[in-house]
Amino acid sequence: MVTHTTLILSVKAMIYQKNSLIPILLKVITSILILVIISFIVDTQEIINKLKSFPLVWMLTSIFLIIISITTASLRWFFIIQNSCNHISFIDLVRYNFIGHMVSNFLPLSSFSTDAVRGVLVYNAGLSKSHAVKSILIDRSLGLIILFFLTIIGIPFIDNIFLDRIDIGFYILFIFLVSISILFLIKIFVRHKKYRHIRLISFLCEIAEEILEIFRFSSFFFKIVAISIIAQITAFVALWGIFQGIGSPLSLITLIVIVTPAFILAGLPISFGGWGIREGAFVATFALISINPEVALLASILYGILNLIATTVGGLFALFIGRKINFGKNNNW
Repeated sequence: MVTHTTLILSVKAMIYQKNSLIPILLKVITSILILVIISFIVDTQEIINKLKSFPLVWMLTSIFLIIISITTASLRWFFIIQNSCNHISFIDLVRYNFIGHMVSNFLPLSSFSTDAVRGVLVYNAGLSKSHAVKSILIDRSLGLIILFFLTIIGIPFIDNIFLDRIDIGFYILFIFLVSISILFLIKIFVRHKKYRHIRLISFLCEIAEEILEIFRFSSFFFKIVAISIIAQITAFVALWGIFQGIGSPLSLITLIVIVTPAFILAGLPISFGGWGIREGAFVATFALISINPEVALLASILYGILNLIATTVGGLFALFIGRKINFGKNNNW
């Protein structure tokens, strides 16, 4: 039986082989360059002072909430896989999710490396390559759809904080266009029959059809939506706690609406683990509501660090549990 450690090393080798050294260095340079540029426009001493006075209780609370968020998101993944008549235990999927997040902290592909590891682990657990990839893409798509849904629902409640500037118009337009684009792409892939003989297009059509099927199946739909909302809200509450600890409290609705673009940009594979991109996006988006760049930058850095701690602790624990399970199986007479 292949151990989880061996699988992780295999995935790391696979990713580094498929990406030359130059793209990897460019991502690292991008992260460093953005952070350096931001350092020139903020008061680093103020950030250090706020960091020193950051309460431990908010730090531990945020770590705990991030763990809860990932665990809850694993439940959505579990139901998606179960809906396809595949049976992998919820506990195993929680372990795979944490291992994927832990490994992605040290790879230059951001959330893509998380999904690569998750795919390898569920494939090793018995899923076909097609079902493994499909389950992850559906899981990601549904999470993104719910995220935009929460953002759109929250916009009417925060129009006063934009100080009647044109920023709110551009912001709403951005969210609206992205949401419509996602739905339009799904519709195209479902209805387009002409190029179904092409393997990739056929595969994408199947994913789009399964997503639409989830939306048609009422009981399953409400279950997935409820789980997704809980997972998203829990992650946002973790960030909300960070702002509380910094001493710049924001309403949860405001935080959800403002930070959504930053999270999406940080997930793109154009930097090392999202570092730099997330910080720049935080500074830019929170400037729309007159939040000091020092506060936005510190919140982003703290969220990145606490997320790294939470996923690393969870990933190491998952590996430990996996070794205990494998040891028990190997010694089962």
